[in-house]
Amino acid sequence: SAFKNISEVYPECTAVFTVGDNTDKGLAEQYVLLMDTIASCKPVAPVYFTLGNHDLMYGNDYTEQVNLFRYYTGMKSPYYSVTLKDIKFIVLASDSLKGEGTMGQKELEWLKSELAKCDKSDRVFLFMHQPLIETVSGSIYSRDNEIQDWFGFSDSGDSIHDILRDYPNAVLFTGHTHWTLESYRPVLLGNGKDANFVNCASVAYLWTDLDDSTGGSEGIFVEVYEDYILIRGREFMNNTWCAATQIRIP
Repeated sequence: SAFKNISEVYPECTAVFTVGDNTDKGLAEQYVLLMDTIASCKPVAPVYFTLGNHDLMYGNDYTEQVNLFRYYTGMKSPYYSVTLKDIKFIVLASDSLKGEGTMGQKELEWLKSELAKCDKSDRVFLFMHQPLIETVSGSIYSRDNEIQDWFGFSDSGDSIHDILRDYPNAVLFTGHTHWTLESYRPVLLGNGKDANFVNCASVAYLWTDLDDSTGGSEGIFVEVYEDYILIRGREFMNNTWCAATQIRIP
């Protein structure tokens, strides 16, 4: 439903990015089903994949899970960057099987080096599965430490955030929480003092602020203009826009 909706609404989109959990348990047969399904209805645009905890944590060996991911999706490595229409896109990944995600110094230094290739005023789009703490829906621990605990990268989250803070036009898109786009704070604006953070919800089993599962299928469209970008939440099953998430980022 999501890919058919993308093809209908934005048939000439530049690219499609996932934010992880492409499969339920990272099994070969699940990747086959995933790629066959996408091939049957995807737009002309290329699809880029991010690793999620479900793609990793049920395996016994990290390298083996990454190799399955690379083989079936065609991605060159667990983390990578591409440049499309003069905009840099950076995809980040956990470097272990741990469910909350971990990121070592090697990837952090790589992230710094990729961002150093950009001007501080450049647009940069980043993708990572787990959100950083205190950013978007489901990660706002100070609001409710019992249910808003779906953040990740506790070992390196502060370091990641510190790196991004120097790029106020950067936007980090995350998943993992499944929190709906109608929930509290799906987008956190940096207002020129920090990067911007966007919850991408999920194409399956959405979650609410009341800690309840709900139906539906949601995602984010991004329109790029000269002086701003427009974040547009979409409900894929009903083919409707999410009124609460039509947000302009200068």
